[in-house]
Amino acid sequence: MSDLWFLGNADPWADNGGSGPDPVFIGSGWTWDLEFNTSTSQWTYARSSVNSFILIGGGSGWIISGIVQYRTRDGNGVDTVHAVGQSDPDGVVDFINDMGVDSVTFGWTIEGDNWCKSKINMEVWVSG
Repeated sequence: MSDLWFLGNADPWADNGGSGPDPVFIGSGWTWDLEFNTSTSQWTYARSSVNSFILIGGGSGWIISGIVQYRTRDGNGVDTVHAVGQSDPDGVVDFINDMGVDSVTFGWTIEGDNWCKSKINMEVWVSG
């Protein structure tokens, strides 16, 4: 059985061709790093999802959200950073599912020819 450990959100917007970074990267201001305590035997599932997207004024617009990287800690206290977003051209993956996770970095970006806005949900589930 899994328990919802964290639920957060972001509300990015863009206007007149403005955009966030693509690909999304650490330190861009378009990420949210979440650190927490789990044991090495606990499973963690984290994901990001788009709740809504509004495009006003025509033209094109898009939104991207997901996981940029996460960190695990083994029984000896050794940390391993998993830069999973590097495997995707946009810098994020849909979800992660691993044991011993103690940090997740969510990321997002948005672009719009005219005004656009989105709502993004970020979730971390822990079990074990």
